[in-house]
Amino acid sequence: MTSRIRCLLVSPLPPGDAESGDCQYTRDLLADPPDGVEYVHYSEALETGELRAGASWTLGERTPHSVEDVRTATIRLKLHALRRLGVLLPEPVRCWHVSGSFDVIHVHYMPTRFTGVVPPVVATDSAGGFWYWRYGHGIPAERVWSMLRRERKLAQRYSYVHPTARPDGAAACLFFVESGIRLAAELGATGPGLRTCSPGIPSARAQTQRQAVPTLAFVARNFEIKGGPDVLEIHRRVRQEHPNARLLVAGPEQRPDAGDGVDWLGPLSREDVYDRVYSQADVLVYPSRLDTAGFAVLEALAHGVPVVAPRTFAFPDMVRDHKTGFLFEAGDVEAATSATLRLLADTELWTSMSAAARTDFEARFSVPARARTLRAAYGEAARARRR
Repeated sequence: MTSRIRCLLVSPLPPGDAESGDCQYTRDLLADPPDGVEYVHYSEALETGELRAGASWTLGERTPHSVEDVRTATIRLKLHALRRLGVLLPEPVRCWHVSGSFDVIHVHYMPTRFTGVVPPVVATDSAGGFWYWRYGHGIPAERVWSMLRRERKLAQRYSYVHPTARPDGAAACLFFVESGIRLAAELGATGPGLRTCSPGIPSARAQTQRQAVPTLAFVARNFEIKGGPDVLEIHRRVRQEHPNARLLVAGPEQRPDAGDGVDWLGPLSREDVYDRVYSQADVLVYPSRLDTAGFAVLEALAHGVPVVAPRTFAFPDMVRDHKTGFLFEAGDVEAATSATLRLLADTELWTSMSAAARTDFEARFSVPARARTLRAAYGEAARARRR
C-alpha cells in the first residue's frame, strides 16, 4: 500500500501573489494532486500556524526573538542590500519558519529559505528565470549570468532554495521542459536530481477534422509580448489565399485595430478557451517574443491542434518540428505564414500532425504524466528522510 504524503506547497496563488501562469499551475496541482498526496498551500499553513514568516529587521514585520530569528533577519537584510545595489537580480528570497508536520515541501518558482522542522524540498520551475530577465527586462545576457552565479554562491552559503540559480540545492528540481536542465548546466548545476516534469495540462476531446472555415487561434493575456501584432499580420496574409479565414483571439482586454475576420473574445477562463477557441481552431499561431513554457501551446496540443511557433525559448522542447507543428526563426512572419498556409492547404498533413500532437501531449504533458513524476519525486525525498 502506498503511504500518504503530506506536502507543503509553496507556489504562487492570488491574492497573495500576482496572477500568472505559475498561479494556474498552483490551481492545477490543488485541483488534481497525485494519488496519495495531500497538498497544504502555504497560505493555508500560515492561517493554521504551521508556517510563519521569517523574522526581519524591517518595521512592521515579525521582529527577531531568537538566535535563529536574528540570523534569518540578518540574511534578509544582506540580500536586500545587494539587490538594491544591482549586484543580484531584483527577485527577493522568501523566508519561512516551518513548525507543521510535513513529509516534503514543494517549492515552485520562488526563491525560498526555510528554518524550523524542514523536510526535504522538491523544486519545480518552467525553465528557470534566465529568459525572463534577459528578454522581459532587457538585461544583457552576460550580466544575467553573472548575477545568477553570484546568487548561486549566496544560496549555497545561506542555504536557500533557488530553482534558477541553485536547482541542485533541492532534493530534486523538476523543469517543465528540457531547456531548464540545459540552462541550469550553464551555472554548473547538474545531477540526477534535475529532471523534467510536465506542468500537467488538462486533457481535452481531440480534433478529428479540419474546420469548415479556415480558423487560426491566438491565446495570450499580453497581446504585444506574446506576438499579437505578428499574428494579425500573418492572418492578413493568410486571407489573401483564404478570404474567409478567421482568427480567434482570447486573452487581451484591449482590441487593437485589426482587419476583417478577427473575433476578439476577451479574457476567458480555461474552460471557455477550451470550448470556444481550441475546439474551433485549425492552427495555433504563437509567435511569442517572451516565454518559458507557454501553456497555450500545450493546451493546443491537448486538442490535437498543430502549433506554429518560433524556434526559440522552450518551443523546440514542446513542438516537434514537422510532426506536431512547425517552428520558424523568431520574427520571420513570412516563414510563419508559409507554415500556416501549408497546414490549411494539406488536409492529410493536418490530420497526421493533429493525431501526433494529441499522442505526444498525452505522453509528455498531461496530468497523469505530471502525477507520475511528482509522486515519484515526493516518494524518493520522503524515503530518503526516513533513512
